[in-house]
Amino acid sequence: QIPAPPEPRRPTLLADFVGRTQELAYYAQRLQEKGLTLINGMAGVGKSALAAQLAQQSRTQELTLWYQFEPGDSMLSFIWQLAGFLAWNGQVELWQMLHRALQAEHQLPPPNVLADYVMQLLRTGNYLICLDDFHVVYDHIDEDPILGQFIERLDAIVAEGHVQLIVASRSATAFAKRYPDNSLDGLSLADATELLQRNGVQLPAELTQLLHAQTEGNPQLLMLAAQALNLSEQPARLIHNLAHHPQIDNYLLQEVDGHLTSKQQKVMQAVALFQEHSTTRDAIESVLNGDNV
Repeated sequence: QIPAPPEPRRPTLLADFVGRTQELAYYAQRLQEKGLTLINGMAGVGKSALAAQLAQQSRTQELTLWYQFEPGDSMLSFIWQLAGFLAWNGQVELWQMLHRALQAEHQLPPPNVLADYVMQLLRTGNYLICLDDFHVVYDHIDEDPILGQFIERLDAIVAEGHVQLIVASRSATAFAKRYPDNSLDGLSLADATELLQRNGVQLPAELTQLLHAQTEGNPQLLMLAAQALNLSEQPARLIHNLAHHPQIDNYLLQEVDGHLTSKQQKVMQAVALFQEHSTTRDAIESVLNGDNV
């Protein structure tokens, strides 16, 4: 019995996505011309959100596969997800082959054969593949024999126009040999101002400019700052103090944490145990010995 494939992952669109008009146009043009766009940048700069917006405007949901790599993942983890995606779109061969090998306790084909087989299926679908946090696996490329084979063959079919590819990563990858590195910067001052206002923060122009300069427009830091500012009775003091803390994110987290109730802090301690891994409400409640979150 071969189980039915799960519904594929889709890009997560943020309700409070702000700005990035020029960046979206730039990466969309790259995707159209090259079939491949790389979004590189530091943590919190908004790579995932931008990639999701780009994917949403580039292809229908049915033809888009979104995969976010997490610690412990390998390319084989992605291939399983890809097999389910293809089966969901009527191409069941890879999904059935993987399950039959699993049920019979057989080894999978060698990495190069498996990669070739996957690419044959991808050539017929006009798909858009989004690889988010690709650095998680690429930083360990020497430990994953499938990864090198997969990159080489995927790059080839993208160049031939069979598949489009969006790669979001903190570091440069092998795909960059055909695509110049263009790191994503923080939000502009105008976009940062809009983001703060949407999150209930109204500041004098000089304080907004100072906050933008201190955070370099990093959306994640701006969101943290918005939470801290909404809780602070002295927003000017908080913003000026940023200049004296080498790790702005830690300072802002402490400011937010200091205004949480003891129950909220307990929940956040449970969430922190999962680090970058996805989790569920039930898992968090299990850590909290059944407490309702």
